[in-house]
Amino acid sequence: MAGIRVGWAGSKRKLLIPAHLGYAESQAGEHIKPHSNLIIEIELLEVLTRND
Repeated sequence: MAGIRVGWAGSKRKLLIPAHLGYAESQAGEHIKPHSNLIIEIELLEVLTRND
């Protein structure tokens, strides 16, 4: 997940996934049509270390 490697609690990111890496020619439900680019907005709520 290269889009979220760097961040801090409360930071927000918008990831663009091109159609060929997403659903490509497939349709997903009634809202995601074939050949659609996906835009995913995420917010990092908490940063945990391996010791947490």
